[in-house]
Amino acid sequence: MAWQKISSPGFGIESNSGNIGMTLFRNYLYAAISNRSRDQVELWRTHPSYFMSPTFIRGSWRRIDILIRSRRIDAISSHGDRILVGDNISNLFSYSLRGTKTNLDHGIRLALGISSIRSFRGFAYVVFQGRPFQIWRSDNISAPASWAQVGTNITEDDGSTNFSGVFTSDHRNLFLGTGVESPGGGGLCQIWRSPNGSDWEILVSNSFGDTGNGAIPSLHLFNSKLYATTVNHSSGGKLYEIDLDAIDSFRQITIDNFAPLRSLVSWRGIFYAGEGNNPLGAGLFVKRPEMEFSQEPSGFAQDIDSSSGEELVFPLFLRPLISTTTPSIDTVFVASSEYPSGGAIIWRQMPSGRRYISDWLFELRPVAWLFQRIRFIPIIAKEFLEVWERLSLRLFKRL
Repeated sequence: MAWQKISSPGFGIESNSGNIGMTLFRNYLYAAISNRSRDQVELWRTHPSYFMSPTFIRGSWRRIDILIRSRRIDAISSHGDRILVGDNISNLFSYSLRGTKTNLDHGIRLALGISSIRSFRGFAYVVFQGRPFQIWRSDNISAPASWAQVGTNITEDDGSTNFSGVFTSDHRNLFLGTGVESPGGGGLCQIWRSPNGSDWEILVSNSFGDTGNGAIPSLHLFNSKLYATTVNHSSGGKLYEIDLDAIDSFRQITIDNFAPLRSLVSWRGIFYAGEGNNPLGAGLFVKRPEMEFSQEPSGFAQDIDSSSGEELVFPLFLRPLISTTTPSIDTVFVASSEYPSGGAIIWRQMPSGRRYISDWLFELRPVAWLFQRIRFIPIIAKEFLEVWERLSLRLFKRL
């Protein structure tokens, strides 16, 4: 299965090359991307009749917002009927399906950014990085009084001001990986578990026995095991498999990487690990059933100008990885970002030999897009486009 490009570099803007966050919401794919030259973040989305089409359609992404005060988005997730986006200065934004934005007043101050967001059992959980490191939750995100701090027993043994965490969950437990990314070493990371979000117990307490381990960039549950990656500036990024039935019971999985593995996902029984911070070009590592991890042949190069014979440029990051196997959408996505030449790109991989309703939907969807560009009837065009998106999305859900 080959990787296929589903966006133009930087959505057509060369300086859109920095950190990317992605999530699926009501079958729309959302991407928040940093614009390095303007110190801002842009939020884009595309409809499934585009990203599931057999051919990439230029112009299929629509920008729904520009966050002019934000420099980076590390947390983006769906919660109920909203998308939640957290930035590097602890702003928390909420978006409806129609793109209406609300700046949520959570009341948390003195934080250095939002590093993770997770929806679990009716609550939205948010990690605010800094010192003190804080976890807050709310069952009514637009009411400031509903936000309450939890996990106050989670310890911080370092002295760092940039302590952060990352969530994952299944139907029974919420998991949190904590730590700090420090060039001088680590020895600080831990993993915690909670069945209700209020009561937390430690699962890994000793930085996996390696004092060089610092932050935990990614957690993922796969085949009843918890997997965690660590940043280790002295001996290279690590990947661990964790036994959920005992404290400090884990094993290291050997992968031929040095840069941290900053994104994990599974799809159709395949386990993916995406590398980040690799100046030689980020690698994608894949574990198929009954096999060990191996590096995928690089398919994420950016051809700047093939007519001039210029060499291909490889990304520094492959993150995030997200996947879905719903009846209407069965695919895995990866974002390749921070090319030296600029212009982050989003890719997809789908099962081969399968026909999708989008094979004919994508032929018609550009008609709506062209109709929107008729400048003398912009209001009617916009309504026509939104009606078309809702109708085609319902057709996806019925298949």
